[in-house]
Amino acid sequence: MSLLNIHRWLDPQNCLLCAARVPVAADFCPGCERSLPWSRWACPRCAAQDSVVDTLEAVCGECQKNPPAFAYARAPFHYAPPVDRLIRNLKYHGRLELSRILGKYLAAYLQNLNEPPPDVIVPVPLHTSRLRSRGYNQSLEIARTVSKHLALPLNWSDAERIRDTTPQTDLPRDKRRKNVRGAFKSSEAFSGQRIAILDDVMTSGQTVNALAESLLRSDAAEVRVWVVARA
Repeated sequence: MSLLNIHRWLDPQNCLLCAARVPVAADFCPGCERSLPWSRWACPRCAAQDSVVDTLEAVCGECQKNPPAFAYARAPFHYAPPVDRLIRNLKYHGRLELSRILGKYLAAYLQNLNEPPPDVIVPVPLHTSRLRSRGYNQSLEIARTVSKHLALPLNWSDAERIRDTTPQTDLPRDKRRKNVRGAFKSSEAFSGQRIAILDDVMTSGQTVNALAESLLRSDAAEVRVWVVARA
């Protein structure tokens, strides 16, 4: 038995979802690992999980009617149990260790896609008042892990949220676009760059779309979206 295997045997830990004992290197037990809601069929433009009806290449009806500012979005998971609980615990309950785990899964998913890499990762910024209240930006924390695993630079200082908007989850879908219109400001540092916006979860897509519009106004060459989960 190797020293690593001896260490794992002597020092097990608990599954993050069901508390069953697992080896040190594992985050979930086999059963919980199988329960993760991986994305299967999704719109190739916005990553919506329930919109594709014809082929894998066909974009959903919403993207046909109202194409987003970003080139495309990628999400390894559907926003469903148990991933939704992990994201909420990170976002609202200070479980910062979950950013490493969610970021690791997102990075592995992106590596398997084998798509041309962006020049930089830009986490969705929080307004300063929200950042003071929460104490951290969960999207930035996830982005740190993705940046490390993919060996890509991270820029969290040249895009900012200039309006303290109502949380999107508190609004009906038809009010969300107006809520975040003009909410972001990006610097000329992004001129000519291919950018990956990174967020924890994408629901209507209006927040990342507003940030994409801001980045494109700063002459970004391309904007894509990476999220852990798509609702």
